[in-house]
Amino acid sequence: MARRRPRQDRPRPGRDRHAAARRTPGRGPRRRRGRPGAPAARRRARRGRRRRAVPLRRQRREACRAAGLPRSDLVRDALRSNDTRLVAAALGPGARDLPAAEWRQGVLKSVFMGLPLSGVDGLAERADTELGRMLAALRHEREAAGRTMPADAVELLERLH
Repeated sequence: MARRRPRQDRPRPGRDRHAAARRTPGRGPRRRRGRPGAPAARRRARRGRRRRAVPLRRQRREACRAAGLPRSDLVRDALRSNDTRLVAAALGPGARDLPAAEWRQGVLKSVFMGLPLSGVDGLAERADTELGRMLAALRHEREAAGRTMPADAVELLERLH
């Protein structure tokens, strides 16, 4: 005669038969998940797409240089952002194509964000009295609010005034 299991271990009618198995780690019904190795295949495909994308970006960049297209649109978009890394990169060598007014606004934004002015490309050549006037207004505004001006900005302001 077969021995019956105690009542608490047997599933009751209307109850989930696999509830106990889900509570026990490592046991329970095996779920069927797509074909074996599918996630790894997707990862490999993604890696391949990324590897192919790098030379394509390089080709586009070289084509833009050859055609003489300005990169200033990208620089303008970077200056509109609030990401310090983008603003610092925008004021690098790519800022040569920017008009003077937009360049000044970028320098002012970098001072406002607390970025070092040593990263601004061509600051010694392009700094003018208008930039000095803008920095003086920013200094006045910051002092009225009880904040200080970065030391490199104060040095540039003194040099321009």
